Amino acid sequence: MDYSNTSHLHMDYSNTSHLHMDYSNTSHLHMDYSNTSHLHMDYSNTSHLHMDYSNTSHLHMDYSNTSHLHMDYSNTSHLHMDYSNTSHLHMDYSNTSHLHMDYSNTSHLHMDYSNTSHLHMDYSNTSHMHMDYSNTSHMHMDYSNTSHLHMDYSNTSHMHMDYSNTSHMHMDYSNTSHMHMDNCNTSHLHMDYSNTSHMHMDYSNTSHLHMDYSNTSHLHMDYSNTSHLHMDYSNTLLRKQS
Repeated sequence: MDYSNTSHLHMDYSNTSHLHMDYSNTSHLHMDYSNTSHLHMDYSNTSHLHMDYSNTSHLHMDYSNTSHLHMDYSNTSHLHMDYSNTSHLHMDYSNTSHLHMDYSNTSHLHMDYSNTSHLHMDYSNTSHMHMDYSNTSHMHMDYSNTSHLHMDYSNTSHMHMDYSNTSHMHMDYSNTSHMHMDNCNTSHLHMDYSNTSHMHMDYSNTSHLHMDYSNTSHLHMDYSNTSHLHMDYSNTLLRKQS
């Protein structure tokens, strides 16, 4: 699916019920939106949205060198994004300006990357990145049993990740090998978990976990007024650089 070098692309699925997008059991799927300006993907006010890429090999989603990318899933109920049992998944948002991913006011958000090998999520050299999960209930992000997970936010400016007022948030990285989260040379990094209840971040039984915030300016990580916060690094070989 090639949308590269496109300007003013608007994909509108808003106010849709029971939308199922099934790419499962697909090999060599390439979705190319690179060098696109003013890309707006609107799934807002959608109920029962299921995006299934499970059991897919060589999935490449390319949004690189895109300006004004807005992905709107706000006010969505029962959003399930399934990438489980996927090999060689590459999600490229590098060199993107004004990236806004809005999942706010979403209930029952499940993002499943479990049993995935060679997962690379690249947001490097991105400016004005805003990821909004605020006022979300029952959010489950599952990266368990994943090998070679690389999340690259390096050289990013004005990055805001908002999980505030979220209930029952579970981020599972357990039994993951070779996980690298790179935030180095990032300016104005704000991660807001304030007023969150029942937050569980599980890195247990993880090997070669590297979390790099080196040369970061204006790093703000806010867990204020959070109840039932559990961060589990048990049996982890951890190398943390700050």
